[in-house]
Amino acid sequence: MKLGIDLGYNAVKIKTRKTVTAFPSVVGTPERASFSFNGHTDMIIHTDDGQWLIGESAVAQSRFASRREDRNWIHSPEYYRLMLAALTEASSGSSTEFAVVTGLP
Repeated sequence: MKLGIDLGYNAVKIKTRKTVTAFPSVVGTPERASFSFNGHTDMIIHTDDGQWLIGESAVAQSRFASRREDRNWIHSPEYYRLMLAALTEASSGSSTEFAVVTGLP
């Protein structure tokens, strides 16, 4: 699958052949009380260092949310988590092979 990703300070933008998706560049900590299983689609990423709410879910529900705007942004854990979220958002849920083009830098 060909995939374009722009991980911006404000939003993550994802473009595939069929879809365009965007969500805020915010990573937050999930709170147990904020989870909902009644059809809401919270974006949650699982990494070696924990679980992370991404995008609108992080803005609305996280007790601690993080958003960076500095020159070391691309080396940050937040950038890594947002990239994983972008790849997850673009995948079909099965094993997917990507050809990725990213924005600057």
